[in-house]
Amino acid sequence: MRLSFKIMGLVFLGMLVPLVIDGYLSVQREVALFTEDMRHDALLLGRAMKQLVIEAWQHGGESRALELIKEVNQDEPQLQIRWVWLAARPGDAFAPRVPPARL
Repeated sequence: MRLSFKIMGLVFLGMLVPLVIDGYLSVQREVALFTEDMRHDALLLGRAMKQLVIEAWQHGGESRALELIKEVNQDEPQLQIRWVWLAARPGDAFAPRVPPARL
């Protein structure tokens, strides 16, 4: 009887370990896919917004373009779009938040 419990325990562990490893790898794979999908969506949205901001700038000037960006940020709080002047001094509202090398 004891031997059968030991054998069953080993069989159980033999099945459990690969399942745990597979589950962990599956979660890691899904997180990577989700992250890549979010990056792709952000790029698509950025390209679409680029055209809208260009048109707003051409038809209404800088103030209209900045107003459009502000409206988008207010309507979609989980989305953050910024206008960046590359020549802006650090600390300015329009200064890049990343080092110039990353731009």
